Amino acid sequence: MKIRSAELFLFAATLFCGIFLLNSGRVKGETITTAIKKDPVPITVGVAAFSALDLQAKAAYVYDLKEGKVLYAKNENAPLPLASLTKIMTAMVATELLPNTSTITIHADDLKQDGDNGLFLWEKWNFRDLLDFTMTVSSNDGAHAIASAAGALSTLPINPIESGTTTNSSDTSIPEQQFIAEMNKKANNLGLIDMSFTNETGLDTSTTTNGGYGSAKEITQLFSDLITQNPQLLEATTHKNLTLTSQSQITHTIKNTDTAVNIIPSLIASKTGYTDLAGGNLIIAYDAGVDHPIIVCVLGSSIDGRFTDVKKLTDASLTYFSPLSK
Repeated sequence: MKIRSAELFLFAATLFCGIFLLNSGRVKGETITTAIKKDPVPITVGVAAFSALDLQAKAAYVYDLKEGKVLYAKNENAPLPLASLTKIMTAMVATELLPNTSTITIHADDLKQDGDNGLFLWEKWNFRDLLDFTMTVSSNDGAHAIASAAGALSTLPINPIESGTTTNSSDTSIPEQQFIAEMNKKANNLGLIDMSFTNETGLDTSTTTNGGYGSAKEITQLFSDLITQNPQLLEATTHKNLTLTSQSQITHTIKNTDTAVNIIPSLIASKTGYTDLAGGNLIIAYDAGVDHPIIVCVLGSSIDGRFTDVKKLTDASLTYFSPLSK
């Protein structure tokens, strides 16, 4: 009888301690669950590969496209200036409006854009070649020429309030404004509620306003859609250098603005962005295995820090998939 009383006492004491620990959050499983609920940034818990990263970026996102799984997130829902990541939407909308065989002529208004990548007045280009040029070297002149040509084919009525543009009957930029309206319509149709555009380049329009806004999560979704729908569209952005010849028989040798193309394994696509307001942005897709694309995005880093940030996140994701980490 004494033995049974002792056993009963021990059982009751153990049960009491267990309940106390659960309520106080000291049980390991409860601690993790509570942290996930309270943490405004849903960073993957328990993944050691990402646990000690020191990033310059204001926001970051790593997404497993094959599994539909978030591997890492930092301020992923914060709307931030996209800078030239805006051109991802430019490319998507342009390919929906323009046939691949379209000819685009470079006009004086195109060459007024910030930056000079060597395009010539009245030079004629095949659309897809000019898109490769534009996305690889992040040409604002090329983006403007593409937007104007594609916008001329748009029948979408312009809403100045929604598009952030103004128009009048003598405005020669109306095709470009129609294109921007198409960009905003596309973002809305895709459910990208924090994404908006006032130009096709992503250039700053003032000291306080950028030409494109979106979150790291949303621009990753857009990038993923583009890669899924048209996997060859951004293939040119995987090359360190590229030589293209326009229909005017002018040969252009250009250097990729993504200086990290050679250090990212199995690169599928990349796009850089930088303005004074946005800081350094970079998004890439690489293959972590056979048909296993991973998207890595950083926003609001520095001009050089964007490359080191993406390299850290890429290395961490490769570690995550390593058999030794399982």
